[in-house]
Amino acid sequence: QQQQESTTIRKKKKPKIDEDVRRATGQKESVILWTALSQLYLRNKQNDLALDVYLRLKRDDVFDLIRALKLFDCVRNKVLELISFDPQQAIALLIANRETVTVPEVVAQLEGHDELLHKYLHALFLKDNRAGRDYHERQVRLYAQYQKDMLLQFLRDSNYYVLEDALSVCRELDLYREQVFILKRMGSSHEALSLLVEKLGDVQGAIQLVEDHQDEQLWEELITH
Repeated sequence: QQQQESTTIRKKKKPKIDEDVRRATGQKESVILWTALSQLYLRNKQNDLALDVYLRLKRDDVFDLIRALKLFDCVRNKVLELISFDPQQAIALLIANRETVTVPEVVAQLEGHDELLHKYLHALFLKDNRAGRDYHERQVRLYAQYQKDMLLQFLRDSNYYVLEDALSVCRELDLYREQVFILKRMGSSHEALSLLVEKLGDVQGAIQLVEDHQDEQLWEELITH
């Protein structure tokens, strides 16, 4: 009977996994039979179906399979499933192969999963700070929500966000150090000085700001504080 079922599987051009496994297990899933089925798919060069089984079984070697067989086209519509399974490995794989699985494709599939989206865009930014520039405006809020300690560095390294919008986000969350940086870029030195002194108590930072601008009015403001 098993031989007959195997023959049936081989003849199919595009068998459905659930149907094959129900036939093999009698409605009861078995890891052993799932694994055997994945091997049959691989022998038949039905790599996309084998990949589905690997993901269903949550096999740690699924990323090795993808790399070994170059299944990058097969994962184009499985971004969320891959990243949910193993964010670190999946994100590294997707970034390394972003010519095949493009940044817009990944972002589209991670809509509604902001923390995973942040992890992907953050890793992409570290790899190439211009590759995801179309999403830098959005990243300001993602950093503010999920990784505040990295927001200031992001603001320094990116030129692809609207200063006024970024300032609004930082004001909402009382991120004073980030506000100071943005205000300085906007040329709003007086407001930046006020935050340094009143909110951060950073006297040295305030003095440095005044010295950088050589503005007598700023000196007077600093003294009055």
